[in-house]
Amino acid sequence: PRCSRTLALIAPVLLFLIMGLTDLARGLAERLSLEQAASRALEKAAVGSVQSDYSSLGTEAATAAGSGATASVDQWLECNGTRQPAFDGACANGQMTSRYVKVTVSRDFTPSFRYANTAWKFLNTNANGSITLSGSAAVRVQ
Repeated sequence: PRCSRTLALIAPVLLFLIMGLTDLARGLAERLSLEQAASRALEKAAVGSVQSDYSSLGTEAATAAGSGATASVDQWLECNGTRQPAFDGACANGQMTSRYVKVTVSRDFTPSFRYANTAWKFLNTNANGSITLSGSAAVRVQ
């Protein structure tokens, strides 16, 4: 009798813990796949010559990530480590020129359990119970 009462008290907690760990593992795997999609898109930027526009990499990254994914591309120029407003601008003579491209891929992840109504508010759940995950990668192209 005593064991069955203890099991009745502990079983829901264990079930919640197992479901949470399963969702965490699934979410981390999803985030890793988003980072891989961003990295694959940047491979073309890393092996090619410096271009003035890398926006097409966003489409490639979103396609690689699968349905429902969105991607954004950020490209910037740094002169001696200071970010400049124009990617295709030039640094003054003697300054170190660095150009970077960053791809960020996002997609909604729907966990098995709805965390929106729990104390887990730090997950930033959407109204439908999904969580927006993102992965990014950056490369210096010059």
